[in-house]
Amino acid sequence: MARAARRDLGAPVRKLPRRAAPPPPFAARPAYAPLVLPSAGDLILDGQLQGAGQTIDIGPDGHPWDITLPSEDFAARIHSFDWLHDLAASKKPAAGVRARQLVDDWGKLWSDWNIFAYRPDILSRRCFALLSCWGAVLDGDRDTAPAAAGARRALLAQQIARLRKDYKAVPEGLERLKAAGTLALAGAMLSDTALLDRSLDRLDDALEQQVSGDGGHIGRAPGAAACILQGLLIVEDALKIRGIAGSKQTRRAIDRLAPALGFFDPGDGGAAAFHGTGELAAAPLKALLKKTGVRPSKTFSYMPHTGYQRLARAETVVIVDVGDSPPGPFDTAAHIAPLAFELSARGKRMVVNCGYNETQPEGWRQVVRETAAHSTLIIDDCSAGEIVSGGAALKAFGPAISRSAGPVSAQRMEEGEDIWVEGTHEGYRASTGLDHRRRIFLTGDGADVRGEDSLYIPLGADPRFKQSRFAFQIRFHLHPDVRATLSRDLRSALLILPGRDGWRFRTDGAQLSLEPSVYLGRSGAPERCEQLVISGDALSDNNGEDKSNRVRWSFKRVSNEPAP
Repeated sequence: MARAARRDLGAPVRKLPRRAAPPPPFAARPAYAPLVLPSAGDLILDGQLQGAGQTIDIGPDGHPWDITLPSEDFAARIHSFDWLHDLAASKKPAAGVRARQLVDDWGKLWSDWNIFAYRPDILSRRCFALLSCWGAVLDGDRDTAPAAAGARRALLAQQIARLRKDYKAVPEGLERLKAAGTLALAGAMLSDTALLDRSLDRLDDALEQQVSGDGGHIGRAPGAAACILQGLLIVEDALKIRGIAGSKQTRRAIDRLAPALGFFDPGDGGAAAFHGTGELAAAPLKALLKKTGVRPSKTFSYMPHTGYQRLARAETVVIVDVGDSPPGPFDTAAHIAPLAFELSARGKRMVVNCGYNETQPEGWRQVVRETAAHSTLIIDDCSAGEIVSGGAALKAFGPAISRSAGPVSAQRMEEGEDIWVEGTHEGYRASTGLDHRRRIFLTGDGADVRGEDSLYIPLGADPRFKQSRFAFQIRFHLHPDVRATLSRDLRSALLILPGRDGWRFRTDGAQLSLEPSVYLGRSGAPERCEQLVISGDALSDNNGEDKSNRVRWSFKRVSNEPAP
């Protein structure tokens, strides 16, 4: 924000109502359930704060609350107290001291209402961070520094009162669900029965609407399912401490969410990078799933409500997006990625989507929602749908999807140990008259993945254009850990995964190239990587059976081929 940081954040408008005295120690301090590794807080202990792809150095004892901040997005991250989750996951004693120091310094300067720092979505996230991390890092000095602990409790209670008032101003969708969970957690910890009952009712309603029967989130992001599960487990723990029975809806959601996260595991214990999800850390996610008490079972192969297919054999995993865009208002973070897939082998990611996580620069968020950022087919460098990007519509609906790629359909066949999935979508029918069909086949030994992409006139339809050609590309974004070497005949490439696991990619397409790409699925700055691109020209009046409109490709494991 440069100057805007001081202008927008530094002018309290009115006082928040103050309590005459701090509330007594909270009735429950639930165990924190982290989604990050214990090392995540090390940078903060060293004096570095990160957010939105930017870093500032505040020193090991300083704070950022009275300095100019690098951007508004960065300011939103740190005023949301996202960093508090990193400190709560740390196993170092200094983490608690640093967390309390940063929170107390914030309270001294920002206890008065401010249009930015108390924006409903920022306020909701900050309250959740304070409540959920309380027992881990914020309550440790209550015996040695009672005055500071009391002031901290008073500040939190004050903010809960504000969130309670502004609940309906929190953006609809996942943020509103999280706000309901936050207020339920506050009701349990503050012994506020009225707040607890009202918030649990709201949480039940939100779960009923947003958690599908197959355990996926209505917004279709695996990361959203993990986020909801984390919040529900913390709320459930607080209720258990209080001796209060949770709702059946909450337990039903937990029972559904846990196996759904197993579905999205590409073999490394994390989650596939669909719809803005980054690489979730395997160890915390495993601990989270264990905490649910849901007994591990055989991973299912199809999520009919959320719209994904999973092909898995002998440590080779293919996850395919076969769903349509989610309904509003749950589509403001959804990607246009019809029939995109990710491929992993022996726990190593090979073919990915560009991904995204909250530590990445905000400017990339909308870019990676387009079709080109996914491992699928694209025509004329245009997405298979449209995202609202400006004007009155953006103000009214946010960056929603104004035209989806759907309808998307899929069917699955299994014969012996072999699996075949076929999917189609109509995202390019309006502009070209052609539909896209993708077939993916996985052999029972997991060593051979074959695919076919075709562009065809729908049965019974007349050509929208005659004697025209449409340039297309089939993109296979490669994980940054994969090394690729293109063959001289431009028909194949050798891929080497960590551990020197080798795979040979082949195609009968007209032209194969190795081009730059970017990956935002891991924390830190965007990472350079590569993508295999098959290019061609499709005929406008074709049934998809000719070589111009049909491309075959395969990934086959090679055992004796040396690394390049």
